[in-house]
Amino acid sequence: MTAAMGGNAGPLRLHPRERWPALRDAARAALRALAGNGTDPAASAPASKDSQ
Repeated sequence: MTAAMGGNAGPLRLHPRERWPALRDAARAALRALAGNGTDPAASAPASKDSQ
């Protein structure tokens, strides 16, 4: 990012559209690993409690 701000950005790394699903899956897997639980955060969120 610093290089890009200085006007020295590298070439774009474009991929063919047919590779996008695999790239998306890889990015999601990396984010899940960073989250530490390996699951979809929305699926594992606790259910809201009714006020009593």
